[in-house]
Amino acid sequence: MKFDPSVEKIGNKKPAGMESITDKGTVKLNDAVLSSVVKTVAIKTPGVIRISTGSTMLENVAYFMGHSKSRENAIKIEVAGEKINITIKVVVAYGKNIPQLASELQVSIIQKVKEFTGLETGRVNVIVSGVEEYNEENKN
Repeated sequence: MKFDPSVEKIGNKKPAGMESITDKGTVKLNDAVLSSVVKTVAIKTPGVIRISTGSTMLENVAYFMGHSKSRENAIKIEVAGEKINITIKVVVAYGKNIPQLASELQVSIIQKVKEFTGLETGRVNVIVSGVEEYNEENKN
């Protein structure tokens, strides 16, 4: 099944959903699903402490409460022709090799998005917005 990213867009930037029409019916993939996959991959990556939603405690609380505006600040999904581009902001553990960690995160996101959705990824931009000491309390 191949999804058509051009089916439905908001302002030509962010897909509201991706749709596949077959003889069995329609399957619509909302961009929140893609964000969820990306978020899960990121927080399972050793060295990523959490997704960065902004610089304030209120923005971080809003993100974890599921408010979409905060989620948009942390993970951005864009359609680029037949591929999707992803930008994610993360906070990493102090002492980690940041370029290596970012590269591992990019590869993991590309693989899991393809595995779970069948969609091709064009670019994965990783923005490291902070470095923190790792401990069990601040993980994720």
